[in-house]
Amino acid sequence: MTKVIIDEKYHIDSHDKGHTLYSKLKSLDKKGNPQSKAEGYYRTIEQALEHTAKLKVLSNHSELKIGEYLKELKQAVNELTKAVQE
Repeated sequence: MTKVIIDEKYHIDSHDKGHTLYSKLKSLDKKGNPQSKAEGYYRTIEQALEHTAKLKVLSNHSELKIGEYLKELKQAVNELTKAVQE
């Protein structure tokens, strides 16, 4: 398994069966380690990155018009996929 760090909040665990997207929670476990929440399981890393982009856009707004959402989502997906290609 390989841990792919996206940013300070998100990472992907890549393994032979697919990819698992995790988000870091603010709470700590009993040992004092940061806890993570599995956000989803994906066959490709591109699918995991697209879901990460959706989560990032939605976490920045309490209300958003569909046009604004789609514009921000496209920008977030482009930024993440560009980082993968570098």
